[in-house]
Amino acid sequence: MAKFIINFIQFTVISIVVVAALLLIVNNPEKLGLLGEVFNDGIEAKIESLYLNVDGEKPTIIIAGDSRAERQISPSIIQAQTDTKIINIAVSAGDLSTLIKALKKYNIDKTTGLFIISAGSFQISDASIGPGYMSINVLNQLTLEEKYSLFGNHWKIALKMLKYQIRGTLKSYLQKIGLFKKKYPKSILDNYGFNGITGNFDPEELENSKAYWERNGEIKIPWYKATKTDGIRWENFKKNLFQLSEMRTIKFIFYQPPVSPAWYNLTKNTKIDQIENQFSLQLKNEILNYPNIMFWDFYNTKITVLKDSMYYDPMHLNKNGAELFTKHIMNLLINLGSPSNTRIFDN
Repeated sequence: MAKFIINFIQFTVISIVVVAALLLIVNNPEKLGLLGEVFNDGIEAKIESLYLNVDGEKPTIIIAGDSRAERQISPSIIQAQTDTKIINIAVSAGDLSTLIKALKKYNIDKTTGLFIISAGSFQISDASIGPGYMSINVLNQLTLEEKYSLFGNHWKIALKMLKYQIRGTLKSYLQKIGLFKKKYPKSILDNYGFNGITGNFDPEELENSKAYWERNGEIKIPWYKATKTDGIRWENFKKNLFQLSEMRTIKFIFYQPPVSPAWYNLTKNTKIDQIENQFSLQLKNEILNYPNIMFWDFYNTKITVLKDSMYYDPMHLNKNGAELFTKHIMNLLINLGSPSNTRIFDN
């Protein structure tokens, strides 16, 4: 019995030391020489392939953000109609923290150009705290107090995030020393970073069943569980927005993506609708402070050609819808001035 107790104590002490060491490392990436690392293979692979390794003039318009830019704006459509070089470096669940790290690592923050960025309400929700909803970069920016406030009552999610953070940090370290290579689908890179998705959803099925967004009477989409939209993640978002505004030679257009008519009508006047409208208002008001940033609200400003048949799920356009959406974006840019005119906001 005494031997068991001794072994148990030794195991516990060693486990605590190992976990403490891992926490120290992942929360201090500079100790592994990772201070400027991006922790996102997708955006780095796109930048390296589509921006760094191109002959001649660099792209002057860059699409960035999350899946509702990655899958919804096709550079080839705009390039076919203009003389503008354009690429799409958006990635699923992409956020401002990760984008800024990427721009700084590859010195794009010192260039001249135009960025069009999708901005989803998940980025400002204090309920977006799990892998896939919060990036390693956002997590690393948070103070200990902020982490406790977000994760204190969600220890299971905290453990998942710790595992996610450790795996991502170690992966970046292995890449840095050459033992692990970044991979990304060639088919997407060949299409200038656009990842079009085919298929449709059934509006009638959505209307008759709330299973997509509700479970046992509660909203199951994580970022819509938030009780407010001006908490810790909103403050983090604002800090990152300020960092972008400091890139004086770059113009930024943020847009709140459209949703299918069926989804919009189903959620009208619900908590989901309130959060989307509040996010729109907050972002619209915040960017008034920055002359090189503007905002397009496609959640409330309807694009009539984007019918339900243009979506593969209630909130994501399919490939056909993406074509129409891209053309709408192109027309807006042309109305503001030439797509390649980086003084676009002066008009």
